[in-house]
Amino acid sequence: MSPIRISVEGLERIFGGLKDHRVLLPSGSGKKGEYIELTVAGRLPRECGDHTKPSAPPKNIIFPANETLLSYKLNIDGSIEVAQPEIGITKTILFGTPPCDSASFRVLDAALTKDIPEPFYTKRRENFGVIGMACSRAGKSCFCRSVGLSPVSEAGADLMAYPDGDDFIIKNVSGRLDMLWTLIEKSGEMVSEEAFEPVRARFDIPVENYKFSAERLVDAIEKRFTDPYWTEFSSRCVSCGICTYLCPTCHCFDILDVETDERSGTRVRTQDTCQFPEFTGETSAHNPRKERYTRQRQRVLHKFLYFFRNHGMMMCTGCGRCIRYCPVDINIAEGVMKLGGTQ
Repeated sequence: MSPIRISVEGLERIFGGLKDHRVLLPSGSGKKGEYIELTVAGRLPRECGDHTKPSAPPKNIIFPANETLLSYKLNIDGSIEVAQPEIGITKTILFGTPPCDSASFRVLDAALTKDIPEPFYTKRRENFGVIGMACSRAGKSCFCRSVGLSPVSEAGADLMAYPDGDDFIIKNVSGRLDMLWTLIEKSGEMVSEEAFEPVRARFDIPVENYKFSAERLVDAIEKRFTDPYWTEFSSRCVSCGICTYLCPTCHCFDILDVETDERSGTRVRTQDTCQFPEFTGETSAHNPRKERYTRQRQRVLHKFLYFFRNHGMMMCTGCGRCIRYCPVDINIAEGVMKLGGTQ
């Protein structure tokens, strides 16, 4: 399917005419950055890069940090009423995600929709589309190429946008947004592969901060399970969990029953982190990961070994959020390089 060239204004008009959809955009990087809704008269971003990547990951849109799974009430006659909230989400299009964020949905889909699908995420995902954008500027914490991605990676995207002056060149990647693609075809013009390739090549930039091979790391890191370096790597960790909560792919959660009064309450799911000391606490009072180094090791092995063995992809997209925002400067990329991932 040939790419389509469409003006930025033309795409804005299409989005403005979508009455039953909302369009979310990256609001810019920084500690308060997030994905926000495009207004009717709003402007689309004309570039993508580490400087536009919000600190908040896009997973929170369809996998909220906190959500109610059910409510319950004990009646006077002894019967129990249980009510579930309606599962759903307004039809949503995420536009302008950097490739590292687009790829995160491939990871979440593998974890949450296969085998036994998680119903809340799966239902929301049905009404959710991703339009990635080629990245023009890598940041000092980025390492997408080392985990098998790149600034032009289309993994996890349904459509892919390549800025070209006052236009976008749009590629149809998955077929999930065919309704939108039809509108784009009507408003734009076809681009030959020969004309498209120079535009694509302009964004195929090097990302050279941390050079390692994630696939090579899979075998190497398994042999270093008892390596003393794990203690050094985790020595500064304060178990705050920010590396998990800002990660676009981490998806562990806890389930809590919250009492409203003596006869009613709610069951709530909250995102959780393997970096909390009590994460693996057992009712017997035994904790198999009591030491910090065992928790950091679990995080690294989950991302670079276990998930790859189970799903054939890394559970890390190289977005660099955990490096940029760690309060004690723990660097997962430098860590895996020392554990055998260097080329």
